[in-house]
Amino acid sequence: MNKKSQLSLLVIVSISVIAFIALITFLMYIQKNNSGDSINKNMELFDSESDSFHAYAAGCFKELTKKAIVKFGNDSELIKDYLKIYGDECFEDSKNLLIEVSPPMTVVIKETSDIFEIEIKLNTILSREHMSKEIDKYHFIINKKQLSIEDISDNDFFPLKIEGKNISLVKKGEPAINESGYEEIIVKYYEKPNSEYELFLESFPIIKRELIYNLSILEDYDSEKVEDIISDMYFDELIVFDRESISYEKIKESLLKFDFVRDVSKNRRSYENQYRKVYFRRELSEKDPSKNDVFYKFQWYLENNGQFFGKLGADINIENAWKYTKGDEDIIISIIDEGLFPNKDFNKNIIYEKCYDFTDNDRYVYPGSSFEYHGTHIAGIISSEENNNFGIAGICPKCIIINMRVVDRKGSVDTKTLINAVLLSVARGAKIISLSLSGDSYSSYEEAFFARLYEKGITVVAAAGNNGSYSKEYPAAYHGVISVAATDNNDLIASYSNQGSWIDIAAPGDLIVSSCGTEKYCFNSGTSMAVPMITGTIGLMKSVNSSLSPSEILRILKDTADTTEQNYKRINAGRAVERVLN
Repeated sequence: MNKKSQLSLLVIVSISVIAFIALITFLMYIQKNNSGDSINKNMELFDSESDSFHAYAAGCFKELTKKAIVKFGNDSELIKDYLKIYGDECFEDSKNLLIEVSPPMTVVIKETSDIFEIEIKLNTILSREHMSKEIDKYHFIINKKQLSIEDISDNDFFPLKIEGKNISLVKKGEPAINESGYEEIIVKYYEKPNSEYELFLESFPIIKRELIYNLSILEDYDSEKVEDIISDMYFDELIVFDRESISYEKIKESLLKFDFVRDVSKNRRSYENQYRKVYFRRELSEKDPSKNDVFYKFQWYLENNGQFFGKLGADINIENAWKYTKGDEDIIISIIDEGLFPNKDFNKNIIYEKCYDFTDNDRYVYPGSSFEYHGTHIAGIISSEENNNFGIAGICPKCIIINMRVVDRKGSVDTKTLINAVLLSVARGAKIISLSLSGDSYSSYEEAFFARLYEKGITVVAAAGNNGSYSKEYPAAYHGVISVAATDNNDLIASYSNQGSWIDIAAPGDLIVSSCGTEKYCFNSGTSMAVPMITGTIGLMKSVNSSLSPSEILRILKDTADTTEQNYKRINAGRAVERVLN
């Protein structure tokens, strides 16, 4: 090939290479533009779907909030509870988006004459592939003219809110004074009063005198079990006098002048510690696959997997405790409260012949009305049968329950009745006493009594109260009584729960599902619900070591508890049982 031909070939090859490079560059440019367009389109689609979801969820929350306002008014706590229970349906229309919700949920309500302005703060992250978007709140306005009873299409949620200070005819914390203006005091003696004292009392406007402990009731059972406890109570008495004729301070001063009078105190009252009651009649479409107890999926306090927008793991770790024990029929827990409905979930764990009704003075503890289910709810939390295709799972499903019905028509119990209920419980074999009751007045007589129980190995657990304050409530604040605050499903102290350095331990007490009738189940909230978490766990602990003393029990509960963000000790039943065994 001559030089001219070679040069021509070289030119052709060069042109071809340049053309090829140009083509590749052009194709890459087209691909890049198409890829950019695709990414932009994907981002636009993701943004559109995210905005659509945000609008859908806000609309869903709006409809739920309208129903809640019709039921509860502008009570943000009850509205939040309603949204916690039903709000999961607002995340169903996700359009293939991955949804991650970070609790807690807060509800802020602003009301004017015409509207409700609602802001639900609930951090929500939407994601798909490498794209994500954060939603921190859902905001909407409800026109009051839009609210009517027709907004409630389902009849599955009936509220009854009761705050401790409003449930009684007697102001919370005041002594037992009847409608006739009488006042009741308790007098403790070193020894039997003499005749001079008897004559002295005749000069006062005394209406009635009676011994503190009811010997006739105790004699019906094994009174030897309480002999040491009542050995210094034989002569103690309740005195009722006309408070219009003489003051408590004056009669106390007069009685303490006698050498054999040890103490004079008021016959105080304790009240139920249930913050609110919410009936729950919603039929479940599916059961928890790992449990056949119908409502187990709502028992966040046993296993918190994020139910009701809660914090994962903010529970009592019950499954770990159940590896070792589910209770023992030799362990008797006495619920001193309202009466019990016969619910098949725990009925076989109740020894009815050992129960007693102090309000009617017989052994039939059946509640007086359908609204009297405070005690039934507590019994369900403690001893409902597990894996029985019904209801819920109790914390100590093989522990035995006895019931002392003491709460009267005022929703309260006085010192004399409370002490006799405890004594009868001990006489009938109970070593664990559950008191979901409290009052804000102190009684030196009660404190001495509970200190004696502590010395004799009886473990008493009581509610810290629902005033949302740092004030002490009794009997929880007495020496020897385990005081219990309530936490929610985000491991925070519940807004209504009392708190402070005097609290021994905290336990779940908010939105607790349990029995509230023969077959009905409901959510209740309060330190009342936190108490059976502790008594049930103590039942498990004593099932593996019945000789545990009250001081050992409290030490183990504290040492094995989880520490919350607010630096409270929240019970961990699994670790507590393990510690007892090790």
